[in-house]
Amino acid sequence: MRAGTNLWNLGYGIYSNVFSISGESSTWSALVPPFTGAKGKASVPWNPAFLQEMAHYDTLRSMDLVASNSDTNADWSTRIAPTVSPLDSSANPNGILSWEWIIDLANRAGVNLWLNIPVNANATYLTSLANLVFASLQARSGLTVYIEWGNEDWWEPIPNATAKALGGGDATKGTVVGSTAMFQAFQAALTTSGRKDIRLVRVLGGQCVNTFLTGQLLADLPSGGADAFAIAPYVGTATTVTSSDFASEYLAVVGQVAAQYALTKKAGLALVGYEGGQNSSSETSANTDDPSYYVPYGQFLQGISQYMTIFNNYMHCNGGTTGGWAAEENVGDVSSSSKAFRVHALFDWNSGYTPSTGAVPTSPATYAAVTLPVVSY
Repeated sequence: MRAGTNLWNLGYGIYSNVFSISGESSTWSALVPPFTGAKGKASVPWNPAFLQEMAHYDTLRSMDLVASNSDTNADWSTRIAPTVSPLDSSANPNGILSWEWIIDLANRAGVNLWLNIPVNANATYLTSLANLVFASLQARSGLTVYIEWGNEDWWEPIPNATAKALGGGDATKGTVVGSTAMFQAFQAALTTSGRKDIRLVRVLGGQCVNTFLTGQLLADLPSGGADAFAIAPYVGTATTVTSSDFASEYLAVVGQVAAQYALTKKAGLALVGYEGGQNSSSETSANTDDPSYYVPYGQFLQGISQYMTIFNNYMHCNGGTTGGWAAEENVGDVSSSSKAFRVHALFDWNSGYTPSTGAVPTSPATYAAVTLPVVSY
């Protein structure tokens, strides 16, 4: 199992962690976007430290970056353009980062992409996005694209309403209908592209604690209709989950994952984690910088790795807002040996070290700079 991550919406306080440029609309309107035909001229707005940290992950999930839960746009022609600032509240009220920049981030950090497709996207939107992705991702070993229709369609209001409409009032049937149409559009675009270096993983999303829902979704799914089933193994029931809370509760969550695996294995699907980890909706530095979190987090990763192929932690940073679910407060914290112990655990895990005993090691994966891919458009 490899570890990936989610990022908060850029309007939630992490903008300055991600970018090295102003969020002013005038700054963004002057950018030279990638994939515009201006070879070698694309702007590089990213915070270099942010790119370094993203490069330690396997996969980046786009759910909050593209505001999957609130984006109602159906047309490719009216999507957020790469010259629109995520902080422009009038032109971009949902704080969406354009697809072009998300693909550029994957290229520059050398990570795989997990795309959350807006549930109202029409056929032209789906084909256009798929063509952009497959034409723009730089070839590299192990390149993988995960595609998921919406996010938590079983309860998020906009995805759920669309799913119900497609399923004649049944959101589980509608989720399969919407997912299938998206899968077919992306598979057709990949075939047309002629690329053999991209592994496309068609993801159907469920709920970690709800095996009944999993059974319903799998029953509605046509044979061979997906490649993976996604759940979110969150640990902790309190508003703020301490390391002792986590240590006492994670084994029960591993048991939930095992129960889901029994169903997905029988269906011939890989089990993956779209989100998960510490379930703290009011995260504070006392928790993100608690060294006692390192070992149980590693034990949790070890436990779910028996059943999952990829786990996308939620989430990487909160911009120092003391908001929820942050594995570190600010980009750069993990370079310290006294901060961001869940990020240490995730990076060490991806380096091949299981952080299940002892102190935080000064491993190369955690502390040393990585060589980022050379990008040329």
